[in-house]
Amino acid sequence: MPSIGCGRCHWCVTADPHFCPTVRNIGSESQQGAFAEYVKIAVDNCFPLSENLTVHEGALVDPLAVGFHVIRRGRVGPAGRVLILGSGHIGRAVLWWARRSGARRVVVASACSTAALFCLSWVWLAKWRLFFPPSMLRRSIESVWRLWLRGTGR
Repeated sequence: MPSIGCGRCHWCVTADPHFCPTVRNIGSESQQGAFAEYVKIAVDNCFPLSENLTVHEGALVDPLAVGFHVIRRGRVGPAGRVLILGSGHIGRAVLWWARRSGARRVVVASACSTAALFCLSWVWLAKWRLFFPPSMLRRSIESVWRLWLRGTGR
């Protein structure tokens, strides 16, 4: 679990440390995140992986669970509409679950052209929309053009 509570308050004692008044989150400004090569965390924040999962698949459990929770809470189903603000790991997970749920209209708004480019193939295949702030649009188009040229050998 990414939340580190005090261990003594009502929320921590009832296994809800994410509500603790002094909560810190692994991967936030107060605690090193899992993009580091090594991260030291308490055993209470760890869960054993099933033998069927690789560590790479295990790393996707949290963002995919959050994305699933978002789609389920929003009651997205076939012909549903979804607006995703951000194309980071959670935004991509929401995009993946939106596609799996049969959503008809999905809009991804992103300020990060690099992360948003990752979403483009899904967006184009499903005829969804991907929006960039105007300042990012030109750089994004230039990046796509360079990637296309690299793929054609020109």
